[in-house]
Amino acid sequence: MGEQNNFPAARLLSFQVYFYANQSGTKVDLNDSSFLEIRETIETPDEEADKLNQNPEVLILAKHILSYLFENDQVIRECVNNSLHHKNLDKLSKTDFALVMLGTSELIQNKAKDSKSIINSYVNISKRYGSKDSYSLINAVLDNVSRSV
Repeated sequence: MGEQNNFPAARLLSFQVYFYANQSGTKVDLNDSSFLEIRETIETPDEEADKLNQNPEVLILAKHILSYLFENDQVIRECVNNSLHHKNLDKLSKTDFALVMLGTSELIQNKAKDSKSIINSYVNISKRYGSKDSYSLINAVLDNVSRSV
């Protein structure tokens, strides 16, 4: 499986870890066992997702995604707030918050290259984990971000 095929799984794992950490107040240290402990506590909905989460390439990509987010949190928050138009980042559901932060982080890091793929991945995750309208918000915010980076 090539690196490109691992990105959707890495994005899902990044979302699960980031969401869990925010929900539980757990600090994630990507260089120690806390990342693996959090990953172990997350229930995957099917065997295929579980196998992907065991893939070392997926783990590396997920850590890379999260590392950039943690290192650039303030810049990412500002970018999201600028793209929310009349909404406040702190008023979003925890699911939507996690998705826009992760998506924005990747869009900034990649300078909006592959923006369609990045946005589609997070929209798909929002359809699975968010409210019935989450996908629309995630799509709109990430589309705004991709135009501004």
